Amino acid sequence: MQALNQEYKDKKMSHEVLFDLHRLITKDTLDQDKQGRYRRDSDNITVNDQVEFVYYIPPKEKFVAQEIERLIKFANNEDGGGFMHPIIKAIFLHFWIGVLHPFYDGNGRLARTIFYWYLLREGYWTMQYLPISLVILEAPTKYGMAFVYSEQDDFDVTYFYDFHMKKLMQALKNFDAYLERKLEENKKIQTLFHANYNLNPRQIQALHYLLSQGEGSYVNPSSYEVLCGISRTTAIADLKAIERMKLVESKKIGKYVRYYGTQLLKDAIGKND
Repeated sequence: MQALNQEYKDKKMSHEVLFDLHRLITKDTLDQDKQGRYRRDSDNITVNDQVEFVYYIPPKEKFVAQEIERLIKFANNEDGGGFMHPIIKAIFLHFWIGVLHPFYDGNGRLARTIFYWYLLREGYWTMQYLPISLVILEAPTKYGMAFVYSEQDDFDVTYFYDFHMKKLMQALKNFDAYLERKLEENKKIQTLFHANYNLNPRQIQALHYLLSQGEGSYVNPSSYEVLCGISRTTAIADLKAIERMKLVESKKIGKYVRYYGTQLLKDAIGKND
C-alpha cells in the first residue's frame, strides 16, 4: 500500500503500470518469467474452487488484449462516458480485472490493488486505512460466487457491487472499532503514567510510541527533540528522567544513544488491563 500511495497513485494507468503492479504483488509468489506479462492461451489458465472444480474459464488472449485497452481508458477517465461515482467505478475496475484474468496468477490481488489505486488517485486517501482486502478474503467463497453470479446473468455487475459494498461497510465498522480501542488505550496510558509517574505529555507520548511499535522500537534525543519542538537539553532531560524510573533503558549504538522500553514499562500496562 505504501508503494501504491507513493509511486503509483499519481500515474495514469497503462500497460507498463499494470505490469509494474503485477510484479510488485507477485514478487515472492510467482516465477519471474510469469511476472509482468499477460497470460497466453497456451498457459491454459482456469479458476478452480478448493476441490479443484472449474467454475470459470477466462477469455482468450485476443479478447483480453482488446478489453485491456478499454479498461485503461476507463481507468484514466478517458472513455468518454458520463460521471460515475469513484467508489462504483473502482468496484467496476476490480470486477473487470477479475473477469479478464489477464495474468498467469495474482489476478485477485491485482484487482484489489487497482481498486485502491483508483480511489487514491481520485483523492479517497482514507481508503488506504480500511482493511477491505482482509474482509473480502474472510469470505472467499462468496467473493468468487459474486463473479460467477454476475457472469451467469449476462455480466450484470449488481451481484458483485452488492457484495463489495457490504464488505466495504464491514471494513468501515471494523476500522471504527479499531479507532475506539486505540482511543481507549491512549486514554488509559495517559491516565496511568500521569497518575503513577507524574510524567509530562511529551514523555507519555514517547512511552506510548514504544508500546505501540513493539519489540525493537526506540526513541533517540534527536527525533524526540524535533517531534516535540523542544531543545536538545530538554529532550535529553526528559528521556533520562524516564530512564531513572526504569521505564526505558539507554543503549549506545556507535555515537548515538537509543532509548528502548523495559519490561517494567510493559508490566505497568499489563497490571492495569
